[in-house]
Amino acid sequence: MSRSELLKHLEADALDIEIRYREWADHRARCPLEKVDEASSTPGMDPSSFAAMAPSGEDLYIAWRHDDVAQVMRDAEHFMKPGPPWRKTKTLLSMNGDEHRHYRQVLEDALSPRAMAEVEASIISPIMNRLIDGFATRGHADLVEEFTSHFPFHVIRTMIGFDERDHDEFIGLAYPGAGGLNAEWEGRVAEFLAPRVEAARAEPGDDLLGLLVRAEVDGHPLSDEELYQYLLLLIPAGADTTFAGTSNLLAGLLLHPDQFDLVRGDDGLVPRAVDEALRWQNPAATSFLRRAIEETEVAGTVVTPGTTICAHLSSHNRDETKYEAPDAFCVTRPRPPRGIFGYGPHACLGKHLARAEMRTALRLLLRRLPNLRLDPDFPRPIIRAVGFASPASLHVLFDPAT
Repeated sequence: MSRSELLKHLEADALDIEIRYREWADHRARCPLEKVDEASSTPGMDPSSFAAMAPSGEDLYIAWRHDDVAQVMRDAEHFMKPGPPWRKTKTLLSMNGDEHRHYRQVLEDALSPRAMAEVEASIISPIMNRLIDGFATRGHADLVEEFTSHFPFHVIRTMIGFDERDHDEFIGLAYPGAGGLNAEWEGRVAEFLAPRVEAARAEPGDDLLGLLVRAEVDGHPLSDEELYQYLLLLIPAGADTTFAGTSNLLAGLLLHPDQFDLVRGDDGLVPRAVDEALRWQNPAATSFLRRAIEETEVAGTVVTPGTTICAHLSSHNRDETKYEAPDAFCVTRPRPPRGIFGYGPHACLGKHLARAEMRTALRLLLRRLPNLRLDPDFPRPIIRAVGFASPASLHVLFDPAT
């Protein structure tokens, strides 16, 4: 998928995701742990697509409430994380227990807050400034088309160690679009990776691919197949969610000028604005699967081994029992949101990178685009309920640089 195709994909569905949030709120109140089957009516969801998530004959539930989602995702004693049935290669997303912990440790230091400080200075800020240079003197821009849909792909590609001449092909792998992540996509990624992994083994660089070819797990170097495990996770996860998350952050502030003014006046609110945006509009998967391995109880319901539960993180983020006025965008909430990157051993490995990119993007735009505001000549943006939920465009005005 090219970048132009990526943007057209966003424009394909005009449904405002706030409609879905209202439906999900009804589920929290009416049936917090809801059994799903193909015959059931589940507003805001396609029941048949949910039913396909569980093996034939096994029960499937959706956990809608904050505390139930947190319980299911944290509880590695009673639940495991299943991998998608189409995947040929086993990744961190489908590992559990000691295996998951050992493989996750390979990348933890490289994606730590301390490492992100260096990445911000050497990779993130230069890439963003170069993009802003392209429109800062003009006084108007579409921040999705000209900024947020560019920088995350450049950042993760550079961090991994892929050459800029591969950028267009990389976007197509990092944002597969309507087809989603499937066996066909995995095959295309493997073809892309094979010569690059071979070159990295011959001459490892000072990048994530170089780290991986030098890494060992339990005293053994990683095989090509194991390298693919990591890269199949890094390529999409390091790009599309940050693209959507930053677009949603900017939309939240532009649509709520009072909150934007607070952030303009206090740089200390920038991290809080980032976390509030991630709570207000979760850019990653709406829900995460867990399969019961021991009998336990969730929301007063006995869950037997083999039962699959969809932990609905987006519904969890708007739970009215945890957040006052949960549908509002508010950068001064008294308590920071919890669980916006998941819970437990499978909490998002790239959360520090995502936060660093979103913070840097906001700070640079505030500094370089004075008086940043929505352009009244264009429709107000909405967060669209398609793919990684985000606005299709963000048309803005600002005082041009001289």
